[in-house]
Amino acid sequence: MNDAAEAGNSGHEAYIVSHNLLLAHAEAVEAFRNFTNCKDGKIGMAHCPLWYEPYDSTNVEDIEASERAMEFMFGWHMSPTVYGDYPEVMKKIVGKRLPSFTESQSKKRARPSVHRVEWSGT
Repeated sequence: MNDAAEAGNSGHEAYIVSHNLLLAHAEAVEAFRNFTNCKDGKIGMAHCPLWYEPYDSTNVEDIEASERAMEFMFGWHMSPTVYGDYPEVMKKIVGKRLPSFTESQSKKRARPSVHRVEWSGT
C-alpha cells in the first residue's frame, strides 16, 4: 500500500479491478460461445506474466519465494480462468482485500477446456 497515494486505496483497488476484468471476461466468453455465428470460433485471454526463478535453487526459502511470486503473477489470472478461484497463497496473504467469487461465478470462470498455454520469452 502506497502511503503517498493522495486518493483511493492502492492495497485494494488493483484486486478489485482485476476481479472485475475476470468477471467481464467470463461474460464475454459465455456470449461468444452462445452466439451461433461463432460456433467454431476460439476465444481466450492473453496473460503477460513475468517469470521467477529462485536465486539459489538449493535454498528452500528462495524456492518458496519464487513459487509464491509465480502464483501472484501468473496464478492471479490463470487460476480463476482454469479452476474458478484464486491461488490459495494469494487468498492467505491478501486476505479480505482479495474479492471472492460466488459459486455461480466460479462455475462460469472455470473452464478446464484450456487447449494450450503459450509462452513467448525474449
